[in-house]
Amino acid sequence: MIGNYTYQGCFNDSTAARVLTGAGLYGSSSNNMTLDKCAAYCSKYAFFGVEYGQECFCGNALLNNSRNQSASSCNVACPGNATELCGGGNRLNLYLYNTSAAAATTSVSPGVSASTKVRRNGFWDFGEGLASVR
Repeated sequence: MIGNYTYQGCFNDSTAARVLTGAGLYGSSSNNMTLDKCAAYCSKYAFFGVEYGQECFCGNALLNNSRNQSASSCNVACPGNATELCGGGNRLNLYLYNTSAAAATTSVSPGVSASTKVRRNGFWDFGEGLASVR
């Protein structure tokens, strides 16, 4: 578990059709990427994912028919913490916000109240739409 996010698996991604489109952190601003750094950057989103060692993406839904892949294809170490894995080439280590863990803690992500993250019919409602992991 990274913060209030739980690991969902290694998912395919594409530069032409991103899986997570809410925000991204890459290039020189992603030097020394870690899972905690990406989770903090994406704290207002349902999902965060790391890819190709130093790319971080956020979103409230999985797009473009992304599917869970072999864990061995997400094998690039994070440059900021070599004991962590930060995806692979066109592969995203994906994490989902866990409302149960958030309710057990006393802090909430800035700008997002715990009450805005509600599970409805198997989906997470973040006030901006529904998200699910397939």
